[in-house]
Amino acid sequence: MDARTDTAPAILAPKPAPRLQERRPGRLRMLLDLAWLLGALLRAAPPPAALWAGIALAQGLLTPAQLWLTKAVVDGLALQLAGRHAGNASLWLGLLAGSVLAERALDGVLPWLQATVREAAGARLREATMRKAAGLDLAAFEHQPYYDRLNRVMSDAEERGPRLAEHALQLLRTVPQLAGYAVALAALAPVLLLIVLAASVPVVGGWMLSGQIYWDVLREQTRERRLGDYYARVLTDRPFAKEVRLYGLAPYLLERWSALYWRTRDEARRRATRLAVRQRAPNLVMTAIVMLGVVWVATAGVARASAGTYAILFQSLLGILTTIFGLGEAIKALGEGSGYASEFRAFTRLPEKDVGERSPSTGTGERVGAAVLVAGGSSGANGTAPMGPPASAPLGAFPRPLREGVRFEDVWFTYPGSDRPALAGVSFAIAAGESVALVGENGAGKTTLVKLLLALYAPDRGRILFDGVDAREIDPCSLRAASSAAFQQFVRYGLTFGENVGLGQPERMGDRRRLEGAVARAGAQGIVRTLPQGYDTLLGPDVGGVDLSGGQWQRVALARGFFRDAELLVLDEPTAALDPHAELAVFERFAALARGRTAVLVSHRLGMARLAGQVLVLSGGRVVEEGAHEELLRSGGEYAAMFRAQARWYE
Repeated sequence: MDARTDTAPAILAPKPAPRLQERRPGRLRMLLDLAWLLGALLRAAPPPAALWAGIALAQGLLTPAQLWLTKAVVDGLALQLAGRHAGNASLWLGLLAGSVLAERALDGVLPWLQATVREAAGARLREATMRKAAGLDLAAFEHQPYYDRLNRVMSDAEERGPRLAEHALQLLRTVPQLAGYAVALAALAPVLLLIVLAASVPVVGGWMLSGQIYWDVLREQTRERRLGDYYARVLTDRPFAKEVRLYGLAPYLLERWSALYWRTRDEARRRATRLAVRQRAPNLVMTAIVMLGVVWVATAGVARASAGTYAILFQSLLGILTTIFGLGEAIKALGEGSGYASEFRAFTRLPEKDVGERSPSTGTGERVGAAVLVAGGSSGANGTAPMGPPASAPLGAFPRPLREGVRFEDVWFTYPGSDRPALAGVSFAIAAGESVALVGENGAGKTTLVKLLLALYAPDRGRILFDGVDAREIDPCSLRAASSAAFQQFVRYGLTFGENVGLGQPERMGDRRRLEGAVARAGAQGIVRTLPQGYDTLLGPDVGGVDLSGGQWQRVALARGFFRDAELLVLDEPTAALDPHAELAVFERFAALARGRTAVLVSHRLGMARLAGQVLVLSGGRVVEEGAHEELLRSGGEYAAMFRAQARWYE
């Protein structure tokens, strides 16, 4: 294959970014989403939730019962005071006292039920969010709208969901209470009931609307609040501590944080105040109507009404007022929660990349995030189809062992939101069992090529073939299970040393022989010997464990990459924190490990390219040279120029 010599990447129309920031749903849609989320949350712990709902209804039914029992007791006492037979007044009084005791007894069971439902609902909500995030296309993680939406969904998720369930059940409890008051008024003063109900509609609707509007404010402020959280993290987290002190950044960062904090809070408070002022008029109107009703009952009264009847009228009028106004905060919270429900539901419906990670329990092709919570639809919230093949398309397994190798055919890739391709018409082949070195300047496209090779991204054009099979026809999970990689930007897990290594293949983590072999290939045996509990030593000061130097952490990451029994091996600049002797030892071990396997090595140090069978030189997203190390040196091209430039530092 002739290397391309045109290194100027094409300028294309900007590639659309993932549509993660959909338009705000309508008010009715938000209420429907709230009902969806509440149903899902209560199903997280069905027996306790059902019992809680039953108790709430029972307590609500006690109110109208107590209302009529009060009437009977008052009527009996009135007869007794008039010197007439009181009838069953003692019986009614005993039943009234029993209902009050029953209500208190039911209250004693609620704390356990509420705690059980809260824990289950909060865990279900958070798990669904994390599972969904784990299945999203990698491109989503490179765009701000994803983090905005994730922040809104994850923020206080463990408390927000359970609170919504509590408020909903609080409403459930009041339904029979209000029904009891309404029946009493309907029987004794139906016109007064209609007037009170008409006055209450704008009050309740206003509370719900104000909650939804407050969510809109929080939604609009997401970016600023996230930025404020970032400034706080820089001031308080360990990775930033040295520079914050060295450059005296605390006053500057505190000023930035304070400005954002008060700007967002002042705006939220102004909006809340405006809403409260608008809500004040309907509240006062309803209160005035009820008070006029009380005056009417006290003056005009009801014809031929008994003392108990008057007691019911007073209790019903004041009970409706007290109950409805007592629900104000709950209704506002549900209004705000309806916005959260729409946000959460849209998040669970975002299209996923890894179709192989579908939840097997749904049987409907639902994506993992929504399936954990409740069946929620497999198309994107913005109307786009899920990425990758349709759910019904069968995907093949990665061919193991590789017999022909890997081939890139005119592969193009542009990062979403960019107008300049990171890879532009890349074509090359790697024979099965061959090792290849990728070299080039920063931004040449080396790491992007590796991401496409590992199915972390899909090409925009062209094909990537494994033994002649298009990568699009291979389950990405199967492809990654057959691959292993060590990256320059590795992760430091707050787990034990053994777990940090074993995460390379979690299902084999208990294989001590494999673990020790991976540690030996990474040259990390010396690290284990210095740890107080050896492989069982917790790492990471943030979680109360032992800290390692940068080079030691890098060896742990290398061991993790070596732990997996992989068909395809990748080292992407994994030795930047190692000294030259240690780096050479690692690459030599990698070369030995790669014998008989297909391997890709990315390094800025061109001397390491000698360990590879062939070298690909990238520039501007294109392969400009390829061949063996000695061959490229003799050709006098770009590789030779880079090699001589590095060699001068060692002369």
